[in-house]
Amino acid sequence: HAAGEASLLEHFRRAAELDPASCAAWHNLAMVHFDHVRCTCWQSEDELGEHHRHHPDPGATDTEERVVAALECLFRCISLRPSSSPTGHTQQDILTLLTLAFEHGETEGAAAALSRGLADTPAETWLAVVPQVIARLGSESERVRTFVLSLLSTLAERHPQGLVYPLTVAATSPLRAQATGAAHVLAHLRRGRDVLVEQAQLVAAELV
Repeated sequence: HAAGEASLLEHFRRAAELDPASCAAWHNLAMVHFDHVRCTCWQSEDELGEHHRHHPDPGATDTEERVVAALECLFRCISLRPSSSPTGHTQQDILTLLTLAFEHGETEGAAAALSRGLADTPAETWLAVVPQVIARLGSESERVRTFVLSLLSTLAERHPQGLVYPLTVAATSPLRAQATGAAHVLAHLRRGRDVLVEQAQLVAAELV
């Protein structure tokens, strides 16, 4: 299995080097890294139980490196697809990236890769996954919360009409961390858009 994975890794890495504008090459390379991470994590959970899942070994550098590699490949793939006409493949890449971000974003390497990727990715990319992102405002990981807040703040700045209502609803969540995070982004959104936020709050109150 290890030899087969190494062969696939080398094959897709070479394909990406030969055609750096190929979405398929970057997607395939990302999935080799992603599958390795998932398989490694499943094995760790089976061997060490639930404690390892929530308190991963800080020395697990190989897994962290593969997470970073998968994130970088996914960001590259997503950036090569036109954000104005997203496809099912784009959606799947975004969801895979978010899975890695939410499950492994607490590591320093992953957090740095996420920060770099966000800076280079059009904000429109994330509009279709706003509910999934908002749901993670209550993450126990500070670095994951930082990533989520950064992403939502960028989206709210570029697309306030699409973010204001779901954020207003999230600000009333019984989950304290989620409500606090949503209120933080709304406070940022109020700068110059106070009327929009007030209207969303009125609508939300009427629907409760």
